[in-house]
Parts: sequence; C-alpha cells; structure tokens
Amino acid sequence: MMETPLLQVTDLQSGYAGSKVLNGVTLTLEKSEIVAIIGRNGVGKSTLLKTLIGILRTDSGAIELDGRDLSPLTPDVRAKAGLGYVPQGREIFPALTVEENLKVGLQMLASKGTTEMEMALSFFPVLRAKLRQKAGTMSGGEQQQLAIARVLVGKPRVLLLDEPSEGVQPSIVQSIAAKLVEISGSLGIGVLLVEQNMNMVEMAATRCCVMDKGKVVEHLTKQQLNDAELMRRHLAV
Repeated sequence: MMETPLLQVTDLQSGYAGSKVLNGVTLTLEKSEIVAIIGRNGVGKSTLLKTLIGILRTDSGAIELDGRDLSPLTPDVRAKAGLGYVPQGREIFPALTVEENLKVGLQMLASKGTTEMEMALSFFPVLRAKLRQKAGTMSGGEQQQLAIARVLVGKPRVLLLDEPSEGVQPSIVQSIAAKLVEISGSLGIGVLLVEQNMNMVEMAATRCCVMDKGKVVEHLTKQQLNDAELMRRHLAV
C-alpha cells in the first residue's frame, strides 16, 4: 500500500476576480523533500502558493496535507494545520524587533515556544545577536532569514517559500539554500520553493515542477537542471 504524500495538490484551479490563473495544478510533496516551482513570469507560480495558504480562494480541486483536505479552511487554520508561508518580499514587521517578529510566529503554538525559538535561532545564528534590533534596519539577507525563522517557530509540516533570493546578495543566497537543505533534512519538513534564481534551485531542490499557462507541464530531476537547452526552453521569455 502506497503512503499518502505529505502534500497532495490535485487539479487546483483559482485566480483573481473571475480571471482564472491556475488551470488544474497537480503535484505532490514528500517529507524532507524540496520541490522547486519554476517557469516564466506570469505562469501562476506565486498564485499557486497564495492559493495553497488560502489568501486566494480555491475554485476547484483539492489541497491535502497528510490526507486532510485544507481547501475549505481559512489561512490561519491552514497555518495551524502545518502550512508555513513566507511571501515574496518577506513582509516582516520592520518596526518590531527580531525577537518580537519571532514571537508573532509563535502564535501558531499553544505553548510559550521557548524550544521552538531556540531551534530557529540554531539554524539562523545571525539573528541571535540581533534579537533587540528593529527588523527594518537589517540587510535584505538578514530579513529573509528572519522571515523563514518566523515561520519555522510555528513548527510547520510544509514550508511555502516565494522568491527567497529576491534582494539578497549571492553569498547569502547560497547560505540560505544550504540552510533549507539542513532544515528539511533534519526536521522532515517538505519545502515548496518558487524561485527564479537557478543557483539556489540547483543547490536546494530535490526536483522541479515546471509551470506554464497555470499548470504543471513537466517534472525535472536535479540532474536535468544542468541541461542548458532544456532550461532555455522552459525559462526563456
């Protein structure tokens, strides 16, 4: 008997104000797996993540976490069920300190979350020395690490990441990619990564789903990412 995937998305359709963007997305994500969602601009990658977390309404299809359909649920209930979302642009609270931002993430838990706070800081030690610093004064790379840590303290089963390399210098992008691999492997978290920086994808992803016209059109292995002609066909404007 086959095990149920950690995350199963089946024939997902959604969009904006009557304009359909997702046209039947189907994909799976397993425990400790990092799946990159790649494709040209405007094919529905960010829309997919917004629909999974519930910012956008599901028109049809299913979003199942450990076999439980999350489609009818609100974003906060989905988050408590185990979906963690880091949006494009990070959306940290710039006027709050690093510690206060992390405490926002702890609202997913019934406990005080001291253990979870320490766990997140162990992955991103740069934040430990900046706990009382206002988040808006940090570099883009530090803010991105904070955004991931803020979700991590809530103990997600699945991490949804939208363009984490945006506004981050290359050396920090490599560091974040390595941390994602470490987090996924050590905690068993599945990661769905929307990313255009192919260096990050190559470092972090277990495999890739290529999107076009609102659906997944091809599945690529890690080895296929090195095929220049294949990547040009999927990513060239």
